[in-house]
Amino acid sequence: MRSPLKCVFLAFVQWLILMPDPTGAMANGFTTVVDPGKVNCFYDELEPNRSLEIEYQVIEGGGDLDITFKIISPRGVMLVKDEKRTDEVHTVTTPHGGVYSFCFDNSFSTVAEKMVYVDLDLAAADEDSWFRTLDGSDITGKELQMDSIRNILDGIKESLEKAQQHQNYLSKKNFKNHFLVSRSSSRVFWWSLIQSIVLIGVAVCQVLIVKNFFAEGSMNQRI
Repeated sequence: MRSPLKCVFLAFVQWLILMPDPTGAMANGFTTVVDPGKVNCFYDELEPNRSLEIEYQVIEGGGDLDITFKIISPRGVMLVKDEKRTDEVHTVTTPHGGVYSFCFDNSFSTVAEKMVYVDLDLAAADEDSWFRTLDGSDITGKELQMDSIRNILDGIKESLEKAQQHQNYLSKKNFKNHFLVSRSSSRVFWWSLIQSIVLIGVAVCQVLIVKNFFAEGSMNQRI
């Protein structure tokens, strides 16, 4: 069980870095805690033939930091099933429209909860919708100029998407490493404390034994 201070810090970091956009449903990064023996499912209504990329990573929890992940179509078809993975990335094209289920299964764990970071990137329904805003009278009929503008904007769009993915990856890695270091430092502290207590106890026992051995009236002196 996490301490109150750790919970407050976790909530602050989640709000500051990983809080999802309230206008985007699952279309942004967020975190979820899956209790031991439980299954957390999230739902999103998608149109047919939409391309989505979903990435998840277990950033805190006991055991091997693993979880089972499933994507289920509105007709009950299992599109993705990962058994006890730490992190994974999937690109899926929706076969038909409807409500899709994204489930994180921690039922195999009896005591350890898992904190999972999720990022869902849904491709736009019309990749060229941004280009239609350029259909003004000034560029009508200038196909070569329009193709040049399209290529430039496509390159900028691709670069921005790569930069965003890289930033999300670094953010998740830093978030995960923070909890790994915190958990390891706590274990090292308590292990070192126990070793120090044992060492002091052994030293005290040795001093008492030696003192008793040379004390006046001891059995060895009488002998």
